[in-house]
Amino acid sequence: MGNLGIGDRGSGNRGGNKMIMTFKDLLVWQEAMNLKEYLHFLSIANGSVTELETHILIAERLNLLSKEKTKYLQAQLQTVGKLLSAMRKSLIPSP
Repeated sequence: MGNLGIGDRGSGNRGGNKMIMTFKDLLVWQEAMNLKEYLHFLSIANGSVTELETHILIAERLNLLSKEKTKYLQAQLQTVGKLLSAMRKSLIPSP
């Protein structure tokens, strides 16, 4: 895939090993990938949505989040998941 800046520390990162990716970065990254790699990337992103939902549920059980906030965040994650699924579906070639 070449050097796409994966793992680089962006200007918005204030320490730690996580990269902060802007929409513009995502577009550049998408252009550098072939379709198979990009579909894989979208699958990983979908898995991250599921993982985040798990963390939110744990936080609610530990009384770190209210039920209202949990419902709000779950709705946001559902929207992101639908967008990722729609994007992935739109990129898969029809037989």
